Amino acid sequence: MSQPLYHFTTSAHLPWIMESGELRPGSNRIGGFPDPDFIWATSDSRGDRTSSAMGGPLYRTGRAWAVRLTLDPADFFRWSEASALFAQWTKEHISLLEWAAQGKSDPRNWWCRATPLPVSAIRSIEAKPYQSGTWRPVEAEVSTVWDADGRWLKLTMAGRSFYSRRTLGPQGQDAYELGREQ
Repeated sequence: MSQPLYHFTTSAHLPWIMESGELRPGSNRIGGFPDPDFIWATSDSRGDRTSSAMGGPLYRTGRAWAVRLTLDPADFFRWSEASALFAQWTKEHISLLEWAAQGKSDPRNWWCRATPLPVSAIRSIEAKPYQSGTWRPVEAEVSTVWDADGRWLKLTMAGRSFYSRRTLGPQGQDAYELGREQ
């Protein structure tokens, strides 16, 4: 088995990934980067501080957990190959993105994929609450919950339930509102 890759997400995003049946490229338009956006992975098992899963008040207060998906590198290409595979990703775009990541991440660890990846390709799912600081394997179960605010997905893992609802973010990307444990 080859050295795995890791995609970092949150307990708010995971149920939507599982329900869709696939991990999808982002739709983030911050910075004016070209299409396609990618599914981002790293060879660093500790994570990547450019990932939204690796910080923020929701994670630090325990309302959301960080989630690590273990993936096969055969399903990805190295970031260093992006401009050769996608001419719209110019050297200027690449330099700008790498400059923005300075001090947070090492682009040599970055891997990408431009098309959806089936959930069945995920080798394992691990979660980490901020308070423990330890990754642990989890079984994740997803169900739908309706209330006066509409449709929520409930993610149950490691004896805890998380609720999230998909909304539209300020840059037109998918965003997720967290609900309260019921």
